[in-house]
Amino acid sequence: MDSLHALVQQHIDIKPSTQIQIPYNRDQLDCICSSLFQARDGAQLVAFFTQFGEEQLLRPEWRTEAVRLGYIMALYHAGQYERLFSVITNSSFSERNYKDLQDLWYRSHYKENESKRQKELGAVEKYRLRRKHPPPRSIWDGQETVYSFKENSRKVGFKNFLKNI
Repeated sequence: MDSLHALVQQHIDIKPSTQIQIPYNRDQLDCICSSLFQARDGAQLVAFFTQFGEEQLLRPEWRTEAVRLGYIMALYHAGQYERLFSVITNSSFSERNYKDLQDLWYRSHYKENESKRQKELGAVEKYRLRRKHPPPRSIWDGQETVYSFKENSRKVGFKNFLKNI
């Protein structure tokens, strides 16, 4: 938590506040986090989570998928990649969010690797990272996608092809 506060203060000019009670109910909190996540507004999400304190927003009664998604975007924006990987791996998400979370998963690995190497990654390096770090089961149904078709779709298409020959 302290490292998140430090990163926020480096990237965003916010005075550290004492943790205040959350003046929102669960639905309002979900709406705020969803809106900021969909807008990809990482700076506002970092400020939002810092304002109330990570511990308060991640209490069991507030732990909804929308809050987790917002928290993950804040972690990405703050450069807390290891924590982001941990939250994604140890949480469950609905299938409609898989694409966004897989995108964040890969972009986090790219950014982490770019910061270590101090240079931008090329297509081959990105491909190798995708193979080395596949998304966890929490954000992936396990089916390989080849030419925009999932494994089950390819099997059905091939079976119909054989039937029509």
